[in-house]
Amino acid sequence: MQVREYARGVPAFVTDSALPVRVILSLMLAVTVGCSDPSTPASQASTTIPAADDSPDEPPDPATQLVARCGGVTFTDVPPDLDEFPPLDAEAQALIDEFAAPASGMISPETRWSMAHRTDDELVVFGQPTDPENDWFDSIEFEMQDGTWVSPRSGDCQVRIDAPGLNPALVGFDPDNPPSPDDTELSLLIVEQACASGLPIGDRDVVVLVTETPDTVSVLALVAPFDGVSACPDSNPWHPITVELDTPLGNRQLIDTHRYPPQPVEEAQK
Repeated sequence: MQVREYARGVPAFVTDSALPVRVILSLMLAVTVGCSDPSTPASQASTTIPAADDSPDEPPDPATQLVARCGGVTFTDVPPDLDEFPPLDAEAQALIDEFAAPASGMISPETRWSMAHRTDDELVVFGQPTDPENDWFDSIEFEMQDGTWVSPRSGDCQVRIDAPGLNPALVGFDPDNPPSPDDTELSLLIVEQACASGLPIGDRDVVVLVTETPDTVSVLALVAPFDGVSACPDSNPWHPITVELDTPLGNRQLIDTHRYPPQPVEEAQK
């Protein structure tokens, strides 16, 4: 297995530039062909994420290319400022009122709307719930057709972090090998969130960004997309990775940052 690693700057979710940052790109060898049963992740290729060192031939740093998206909404920064967009103008408010009326059972009247994108022919609005515990948002896209606004795309969404040519993956811990305070090597499982016909990751690239602070260990996993037409089954198979830490995990919280707000890493539901 060939592993290339590199470090560059401060990635997402880090505000103290003195904190250690490690970014690892690993190129994995496929060991399975065809569909894989998600209940048997150990049968898939396992990616080990070692501690970083300097490499003279470093690929582009994904930590500098991260993008936060929610449906048709693209944020300026990572981590995103959910309040970065301006409020609705009168025309946009009228469109929302008209759109929300037949969708009253799906869109809360308490939703806070803003304009994520606005031109003469295009409008994208972003809706935030009033419940701070709710991490599902709304994205509605309008476009002008023959002098009339129509909405070809709309729906609820979660804010997810990706990079060019890389899709986010959910991170979980292996219930057969859960993390302990003395661990400097974490056995984790990832499952890509994009459609992949339920096939294993195989030899597609995986990028893992690990940030250690005194209180947390944050992990962002990204996967190269499936090549070709893909279906969207209920789930993709879990894929094992191993992440090496600079210091023992201790009482630090393990955080998955593929979504915003970030979530604690939980047991993988195999």
